Amino acid sequence: MVLTAVNWVDLADYFYVVKNPGTAVLGRVEFNGFTTTDTKWISYDMQITPVPESSTYGAICMGLLLALYGWRRFSHRSAAARSKSA
Repeated sequence: MVLTAVNWVDLADYFYVVKNPGTAVLGRVEFNGFTTTDTKWISYDMQITPVPESSTYGAICMGLLLALYGWRRFSHRSAAARSKSA
């Protein structure tokens, strides 16, 4: 038996479950337009999704890059201020 989700819109539609169904069950859940091997259970919000949300990874990466940029600017300004006062 296979469960097929048709007209699935990622990040707009959600398929919540009570607990991790395991890989055997996840292999029988299909999302129209996605391959079965991409089906994942996301533990932090207890949902089955066709692929990991790439926008989440993009947001994390962008946040880390902005934090690194801010840190470097702050450290350069601090070093410049120390050299002027010396």
